[in-house]
Amino acid sequence: MFFDNEQIKAIQGIVKKAGKAIVLKYNENTPFQMKEDDTPLTEADLLSHKIILKGLKELTPEINILSEEGDYIPFKQRALWSEYWLIDPLDGTIGFIEKTDDFCVCISYIKNNEPVFGLIYEPLTDTIYMANSRDVAYKIKDDIWQQIFAQKPKNKLKIVVGRYSVDKKQIKQHLYSVIEDCEEYTISGVGSALKFCFIAEGLYDCYPALGICSEWDTAPGSFILRSAGGYVVDLFDNPLKYNFKNDMLSPMFLASGDFKISRIS
Repeated sequence: MFFDNEQIKAIQGIVKKAGKAIVLKYNENTPFQMKEDDTPLTEADLLSHKIILKGLKELTPEINILSEEGDYIPFKQRALWSEYWLIDPLDGTIGFIEKTDDFCVCISYIKNNEPVFGLIYEPLTDTIYMANSRDVAYKIKDDIWQQIFAQKPKNKLKIVVGRYSVDKKQIKQHLYSVIEDCEEYTISGVGSALKFCFIAEGLYDCYPALGICSEWDTAPGSFILRSAGGYVVDLFDNPLKYNFKNDMLSPMFLASGDFKISRIS
């Protein structure tokens, strides 16, 4: 385990506090504004950021924190970090605005350019998905810890994609070039990092990410899925790495519960 039991309890308390604040704003129909990258920003994003930032600074005061809603930190400075917190205080802001119930809180801990801890919290259902080691992942609800396992496809391949960022026609055009044995399939849309969690617990089989994803969106989910026995690789069959270049974008990748459908042909 990377964190001990007391630290895990503290981290869960931080995300649940942030989640309560998010749900309150969700029920208030709060307004939003557009950021420079043309993505929306709500009061819930900022409030969650403040709560998580404060909590993590109290828990690990010596560790740097990189948040989607935090100050810009140039790569020249970030490159000196061997480990840091990487967070998205509210992933799926469009779903939050459009009331699709499709949003979450993402927290990961990066060490030597790889995640060593990942947590995704779904505030509306009070559900935590978490991995604190490389070989065990959990779904935690009502204080019940259930170990989750990625599954091999059964009958039809169940594919999940971004609700907003990817055209399903584009996915269909790529199916036969990137996924083996996919004569029968269904495609569903989920607008947040919960896609990784749903594959990790066997609800879906594959997530071909052919659009733009930021590192704070992929780090916790990829670690949870890999810890549940799944796979996340870029189009050259390499694991995703973090904080090794100027921008904060992850490459196109494939996430799956079975290695065979992760390989690129």
